[in-house]
Formats: sequence, C-alpha cells, structure tokens
Amino acid sequence: MRTIASIFAIVLALAIGNTAHAQSVQRIAAVVNEDAISVYDLLARLRMVVLTTNLPDNAQTRNSLAPQILRTLIDERLQLQEAERLSIGVDDEEVAASIKRMESQLQLPEGGVAGILRQANIPISTLRDQVKSQIAWSKVVSTRLRPTVTIGEDEIQNYLETLRANLGKPQFRIGEIFLAVDTPANDVEVRDRARKLSQEIREGARFQAMARQFSESSSAAAGGDIGWIRLDQLQPEIAAVVKTMDERQVSDPIRTNEGYSIIILAGQRNEKLPEPVEVVALQQINLPFGVGASNAEIQSQIELARTVSEVVSGCDDLESAGREMGARVSQRLADLEVEDLTPAMRKAIAGLPTGRASPPVTQEQGVNVVMVCERSQKNGLPSDREVTNQLATAKLNLLARRYMRDLRNTAFVDVRV
Repeated sequence: MRTIASIFAIVLALAIGNTAHAQSVQRIAAVVNEDAISVYDLLARLRMVVLTTNLPDNAQTRNSLAPQILRTLIDERLQLQEAERLSIGVDDEEVAASIKRMESQLQLPEGGVAGILRQANIPISTLRDQVKSQIAWSKVVSTRLRPTVTIGEDEIQNYLETLRANLGKPQFRIGEIFLAVDTPANDVEVRDRARKLSQEIREGARFQAMARQFSESSSAAAGGDIGWIRLDQLQPEIAAVVKTMDERQVSDPIRTNEGYSIIILAGQRNEKLPEPVEVVALQQINLPFGVGASNAEIQSQIELARTVSEVVSGCDDLESAGREMGARVSQRLADLEVEDLTPAMRKAIAGLPTGRASPPVTQEQGVNVVMVCERSQKNGLPSDREVTNQLATAKLNLLARRYMRDLRNTAFVDVRV
C-alpha cells in the first residue's frame, strides 16, 4: 500500500507550490462506486482538520492524518450516494442553517466561519460538503432505521428500576472516538489509525474536534460526549479500562466486538437522584397595545387586565374571558418546568394559587394575565418519554453502524494515491 508515501509527496508538492503540484491536485485520490474524490478535496479537508483540531500545521501532521481523512471522505460519499438512491435530498438552505447554528455555538457572527476558512485558504465548499453528508445520513437513518426501533414498557421499567438500584454508585463522564472494524482483514489498519489518533490527542489535538471529524458513532456530533454513565452500561472491555483511568486521561485504543474505541475520562461522581422539579400547566391571555398607543390607552388596557384578573376563576374561565374581549389567547401550556421559565414569568406565578389569575404583567407590546392550571413535582427520575428516547438512540446508533458497515462492504472503492 503506497497511500502514505504518495500523500506525503503530494503534501510536499503543496508546500513547494510548483507546476507539479498544480497537476497533482487534479489527480483522483479515490473512486467510490462511480464518484471520484480528488486530491484537491483531500488536501482541502486536511487543512480544515488541522485548523480545527489544534494540531501543528506541518507535513508530518498531514502525512499522519491523510489516510484517516480519506477514509472519512469515502464514507461521506457512500452516505450521499445512499441518500440519492433513496431519493433523499439536502437543499442549500438546510446546509446554511446548520452552519449558522455552528456559528452560534462558537459565538461567531453570521459569516464568521466562512471568514476563518477564507483566511486559512480553505474553500467554504469543504465545510458545506461535510455538513451536507451529515444531514443526508441523518435523514437516511431517520427514514430507514428509526421506524424499526421500538421500546417496550418492560424496557422502560427495567431502566428505571436499574437507575433506582444504582443510586450512590460511581458515574463517569465519558468521551469516545469509535472506529469500526468491518472485516477481519482491516483490523490492523483500523488499529493503527486509532493509535495515531490517540497519540495526536495526547500531543495536544482537541478531543472534541477529532471526534467530530473521525468518530463513526452518533456521539460524533456532540464531540464524542456520551454523558454520565455507569460502568455496567459500558462494554466490558471499555469498563475495565475506564475504572483505572485518571480524570482527563486519554486511553489507548480499546478493542471491542465492533471496532476500536478511544476514551477520555472527563469526570467522576456518585450517582444520585436529582432534586424534585416543580412542573406547571399555564393559561395566558395578552391584551396588546396598539402601535403608537397613548399613555391613556395603555393604562386602559392595564385596568382591563386587572379587572379580568380579579373576576375570573379557573383556566377555562380565563380562556373564555380572553376570547370574549378579543385578547390573544395562548394554548394551554403543560409540563413546563418552572426553572425553565423566563424570570418575569417565574415572578408572576411565584406563590400563585392554582386557578387564580396573576396581577397584570406589563410588557413592551402589551399586558398579560397568566394562571397556573396545575402544579406538580417530578420526582427527579427521567420521564418515560426521556427513557424511551435514550434507549431508542442507543438502538439506532447500533443499527446505523451496521448499515454503514454494509455500505462499505458492498461498495467498489479504488484508492489511487
């Protein structure tokens, strides 16, 4: 296999910037079924990965990363091809919205990501292509696999019983990078790639960025974070390593049934039941101020709201009164955790008896009257819906890995560099 040597030569040509380089970037790095990945695509992704992972920008780094990145580009091409086969599309607006969310998370202004890439001489199409494949694969998994995942009531209750039984036991905050081994023949190749990733992280590469670029688990979108978890919830091979690790330590690659995992231990705590949470159902009406309303008109609306507040009893009564006077009437809002409400809303309902309307709550555009229809407390355990989502996500992740493995095993892939 001459992949590493060839890519190393190409990277050197990039640094020299001669005519040979101009020709080399037009070469085909790999053919995936009927699609080609160019050396230009590979080099652009290399530059983007180096930029985002905090790795040193030199030929040695690029030489080490190139085979891993080419594998990722091949997988992305397979995912896009599968989406096309299923007539699943991704439009430019979806890609733009995803990049905008990325900018928000990074606290960058709109267009900030494009500006950073432009300064690094990386075409914005490199990021767009990656985001498009991620959205396409998410749609494929949702369309083909999610309808097959069912969670029974017995599974939910078993989960909750196990949670209760394990109160007081240690929990570990885990980050994971997973690389799949599709066939015994590629075990050594995957192991070597995992070793390189582990070493690069120990030498300063950002774990979350490396997970987003290279992990083949659904947790990749969260930078590899799989949250707080008990040892008995981990595969035995991983659990045996985690319990010996120090905080912030990065593991060597761990062989499991499906591939290799690199683990970072972000924290440790004893599992305990969360504090009870107050939950409310609310009904609200709004009396708007007209555009350019005078002080007298504003005061009139406030007095009307005060009158409604004093005479209504019960949420149905508040809703009916609001409709009769032409107020804006909200839908009944149920299962709201008080701590998630705005400060103004929390203040309005603090100590408010069920079925009694609040005093007028004046805002810039109008005056509100709010009522607590129901109050209750969650006991700190996750709801059945939350448990269902957690269990379904785990099943879906396993099915998606197998789906991807099958796509690789049936594809025609010709690596040419």
